[in-house]
Amino acid sequence: MDAVPYNFIHDVAVLAEWQCFSQLQSPLWESVAQLYSSNCEYFTVSFRQTERGIEHIIWSYSDGCITPEYVRKNYRFVRVYRVVVDILHDDERREWANAAVLSEEKTKEMLETMLCARSQLSMQAEPQFLSAQRTLMSLLRDNLRFTTLRLAYHGEIAEEFLSYQIDHSKILKEVLLGESEWPNSVLTLIKKFCLQRRKNSVKACFSRTKIEGFDAVEFIEEFVDFWKQNGHLMCKFNYEVDEQTWSSLTEKEIDDYSCYTHALRHPTEKSIAYVWGGKVDGYVEFYRCVCSNNRPESRECRAKCYYPRMGINVTEERVGEEW
Repeated sequence: MDAVPYNFIHDVAVLAEWQCFSQLQSPLWESVAQLYSSNCEYFTVSFRQTERGIEHIIWSYSDGCITPEYVRKNYRFVRVYRVVVDILHDDERREWANAAVLSEEKTKEMLETMLCARSQLSMQAEPQFLSAQRTLMSLLRDNLRFTTLRLAYHGEIAEEFLSYQIDHSKILKEVLLGESEWPNSVLTLIKKFCLQRRKNSVKACFSRTKIEGFDAVEFIEEFVDFWKQNGHLMCKFNYEVDEQTWSSLTEKEIDDYSCYTHALRHPTEKSIAYVWGGKVDGYVEFYRCVCSNNRPESRECRAKCYYPRMGINVTEERVGEEW
């Protein structure tokens, strides 16, 4: 390790982000982590549609606005972590007064600038002005990978974008559909996103979304049945439900917090299902224990962290359906 040139380590850190080095014990890697920790700047790119065309600003609450040229010049330490489209409260930002109008070609150049400065990106797109989304979706789809998506429906391009990110973004962990109307076909994408076997948990939220022909009971039962078969689910999803929705979902109740709440432990796997239904909305989440004999108390184990009363213990022997 000591023989590796520092410049090489520095360039690797640019590609892989300094956070991944913070857990390493080598003093050489530690110095890189400290360098990036103290020098990295994180910015949001906001787009909006006006009568003049598509405008954008690159900004942070602490540092104000910067230019694309600043991003190119300081690519080692500038990180774009969020893309925002048509958020109403952004109209109040005084920086919009100096925002330049972008043609489609200029927008593409702007996105190419972001590529050299991207961190773990999230995207937030609201339904107030959808024309900007249509233009940006086609450009963003093939160029960027997101960790979080908040989308409004504006035609097939929205579904195509969501499908592409689910298939190609290994870091995607949260999808929020927002207060808009989506076709029933989006449920296939939500199932695909949540049922994929991933190391980390994912979340899908559509508690304020109108989905054509949606059957909450049938949808939730499919997830519970899948969990009962293998116990490997690591996901959470929200939707508007009622008490009757939950009544047919629990066969083995081991804890009852309220008439709307059920916590289930898988009979053969170190996995739990938690079902909660309120008067407004509800959620279902599935966690499996990620501890091992080598790491019996892993900090990454949400099953133990959130539900310690479920009695998950990797050292216990299993007898029948009990651990």
